[in-house]
Amino acid sequence: MTTSNKFVANGAAHFAFGTGNPSGARIDYGVNVIGRHCGVFGDSGSEFGREAVTSGVGVWGNGRTVGVQGRGSFTARDAEGQLTSTGVRGEGGMWGVAGFCAEGAAIVGHSMSGGRGGEFHCNRAQIRLVPNRPEGEKPRDPGDWLPADGLAGDLLAYWEDTVGATLWFCDRGSFVEKGQLVPAMWVPVQLGAQVEGRMA
Repeated sequence: MTTSNKFVANGAAHFAFGTGNPSGARIDYGVNVIGRHCGVFGDSGSEFGREAVTSGVGVWGNGRTVGVQGRGSFTARDAEGQLTSTGVRGEGGMWGVAGFCAEGAAIVGHSMSGGRGGEFHCNRAQIRLVPNRPEGEKPRDPGDWLPADGLAGDLLAYWEDTVGATLWFCDRGSFVEKGQLVPAMWVPVQLGAQVEGRMA
């Protein structure tokens, strides 16, 4: 076994490190490393620098377009003919997958064929919308707290102290006309009578 405190590849090369052909090489792990701050760090020339911001990360990626991307096989199927691969999988004690974004959507789901954009399984609630809460004096008109720049299809939960959580749907998104923003239109989602939950 060759040992060294540090290895630096200065190029030029198509890749800095590689293993042989997996079909001919007896290698169980292409890379098996442990780091106190970060296990594997990768950067494709982003502006963030060469440090993982959070300590204790297994894999950290900085990218000019995508930080970390995973792609499962599009052809691997089980005995029943169902596709079996997963592009990215997350498991955790608190969150399985967390998304944070400067602009746009924190998490986007898109099916390329006849699937669904999102699918959720749970024996409690499949999905939760954390209600927005008013700050300062309570607005008298719902329009005071419904976003003027809503997009058609937006679903918003809002907390009212007198009635609890209410649900609103944007049925017409905002648009610009003659240089002026025409506000989005929202409708309340009508709900039925309350039912007490008793499952422990």
